[in-house]
Amino acid sequence: MENIQFFFRNSSNSPSTSLGALVSELGTGVKFDASQLSQAAKEWLDARVTEQVSARVADLESLVQERVAKARADLESRLRSQIEQEMMHEVEESRKREDESKKRCIELEENLEKKMKELEETEKKLKQERLLMLETKSKLEMERNALIQERETLTKSEQQAILNKGGTMRAPIKLKLGFK
Repeated sequence: MENIQFFFRNSSNSPSTSLGALVSELGTGVKFDASQLSQAAKEWLDARVTEQVSARVADLESLVQERVAKARADLESRLRSQIEQEMMHEVEESRKREDESKKRCIELEENLEKKMKELEETEKKLKQERLLMLETKSKLEMERNALIQERETLTKSEQQAILNKGGTMRAPIKLKLGFK
């Protein structure tokens, strides 16, 4: 952890200029004098430090990239799961609404059929009553006509009897006064 902090604290310093600081931060406990090293050793040490720093930075970048990718994949997975759950909930709600709508339609159709049957029965009864009324009217009309005919016949017969002008003669009235 100390090494990681070192990289972040000294990111502005190049390894060649802070070689002494690098050694003191690594805490080797040994006094190090960079002036005693040869130019080739300094270059080798500088290249080696740069190589290790670059490797560690690459490792850290790789680790960060892995974590970012993992976090992104995890977030995508959670979002996908949440969206799927929401979609399933919406589909379920839609099914419920559709079922309720179908149920209402069936009830309305049943009510309509029931009312149509009631209407047909009412029409049938009305037709039967109308036919019965027409039949009764016809019978009453026939009876009335028959009564009118009978009255006319009776009236004629009475008139003919009174006037004695009819084809039938009334029997003469015989009076008997007790004589033989």
